[in-house]
Amino acid sequence: MIPSTLNHGLRLAWVITFVGLLVSTLFTLLGGPIPLLDQVVHFQFYLALGWTGWVLLFLTLGRSQAGSQLRRAAMLCALAGAGWHGHVWAGPLKFHPAPAADGSAAEVLIMWANVQHGETHIQNLLDLVAKRQPDVIGLGEAVACEALDQLLEQYPYSVQDLATGLVLCSRLPLQGLQMVPVPKSRPILTGVLQLNGTALHINALHALWPTEPAHLETIFKVAEIAADHPSCLFMGDWNTTPWARGYLRLLANTHLWDVRQGAAPWATWRSKRGSLLRLPIDHVFIQGDVVGRDFEIGPDFGSDHFPIFAKICL
Repeated sequence: MIPSTLNHGLRLAWVITFVGLLVSTLFTLLGGPIPLLDQVVHFQFYLALGWTGWVLLFLTLGRSQAGSQLRRAAMLCALAGAGWHGHVWAGPLKFHPAPAADGSAAEVLIMWANVQHGETHIQNLLDLVAKRQPDVIGLGEAVACEALDQLLEQYPYSVQDLATGLVLCSRLPLQGLQMVPVPKSRPILTGVLQLNGTALHINALHALWPTEPAHLETIFKVAEIAADHPSCLFMGDWNTTPWARGYLRLLANTHLWDVRQGAAPWATWRSKRGSLLRLPIDHVFIQGDVVGRDFEIGPDFGSDHFPIFAKICL
């Protein structure tokens, strides 16, 4: 038997939590007038856990509290909310069918890592690079240091913008290396890899957080580059999850395909926290004659992001 004072507190928490979760769910479905509040769309799994916790709190109140039609409707709403957010979080949508891979095609291993402005992080990354031997590497939040110089010695075809910490380097010949400006945002680094008679445009980027108006400027620039180049690849820290509007608009209005599509989100950010509190914001998109054969999250190397690997072929 729950004491009356505790029961009153639980019932108050029951109502307040329900209203908060319902408003958050509506924000994820409809969008919000305040950009900061609109970002709840990134935290689908958090909301699924919230609705599940609310159901447990509801059951704690006892059957006597669950007898009215209103409480039954609230219970159904909570179950629907938990199911919806759990389903959305399960993985990215498939906007385009994945192209079939030719077993004889040459493979290229792509690596992206946000090193969080840490020289020791880059040094740790050198050990991972030596082990995995990626062909093309993109870095975000890099700093000028001896470890970075060592990396660029091994990957001499490079372009970098250390003002923003962005680096694109390759041990395979990259032609036309350049920095593409993005209005009010970080630039996009690009180069062309000639592979099997096809010009593959490889791009590295680090988008601003979606609360920044210029976040969409990066999305627009990516769509523009993708429209100009039939075969291309984009890797980077997009600061957006697979269920966010910028992500959905990009894949719905281009022929880009997420290498991780059809799989679990493979969370990459908040590496220092529990797996339930991480978010997938680092992505690799491909288009045209590019085929994704594998997508993998690398080990913790000290940054707040995990590195990602994508094996592609033409």
